[in-house]
Amino acid sequence: MEDRCPALRAGDRWRIAFESAGQTWRHGIWLGVNGGEIQVGDVCAPQVIVWMDDAAGGVEVVVRSSDDGLLRIYNIWDSGRGVRPDESQMHTSGMVREPVEGGFRYRCSAIASVPAFDQLVFTACRQALPG
Repeated sequence: MEDRCPALRAGDRWRIAFESAGQTWRHGIWLGVNGGEIQVGDVCAPQVIVWMDDAAGGVEVVVRSSDDGLLRIYNIWDSGRGVRPDESQMHTSGMVREPVEGGFRYRCSAIASVPAFDQLVFTACRQALPG
């Protein structure tokens, strides 16, 4: 499942904070925009992958440009089976979105016989624009 955060403008900033993840696999998120770029750290690209173990303190996402004004987000994982570097959007995987102040909390399920929406939990909150 992919979620779309609406009403992006150039310069918008989002704070991604990882709260918890299952112990079995490596977990993270994919972020992307159509016809534009986002910046995470030193990386500026249309799509960015952020692994929880690489960003324990969270990350800031800066929207540089977007044709349709949507930031796309979905959960990813690495099962260690060598399927590919990141797995996503398979069978019982998905996200449940809850509103929080300034954004959303996502409870994610990776592939499993029964969905478990505690395999990755993170928040995405819009930050106030500087100035």
